[in-house]
Amino acid sequence: MNDTTSTKDTGGQAFPQSGAVGPSDDKYDSTDFGGNGMTLRDYFAGQALAGLIANTKYMMALGEISKKENIPSNKNLAISCYETADALIVERTKP
Repeated sequence: MNDTTSTKDTGGQAFPQSGAVGPSDDKYDSTDFGGNGMTLRDYFAGQALAGLIANTKYMMALGEISKKENIPSNKNLAISCYETADALIVERTKP
């Protein structure tokens, strides 16, 4: 997978942070906490990862495919998860 997040439609932020107010009424912007959270693409990929790992038959088939293609299984799994996330982002933009 050669695409970078900056060239992909990431779907925006999955859990944007608008900031916070501290105990002394100190106001903090979301950038004070490391940014705006993960992208929707990353969230979808993580959800796909959880589902695929739970599917024993899929994981066994992925292992066989990875051996034939001489690609580490974890790399193939990551590619599959992000391909799924990208497809979900495309579908959610359709009317």
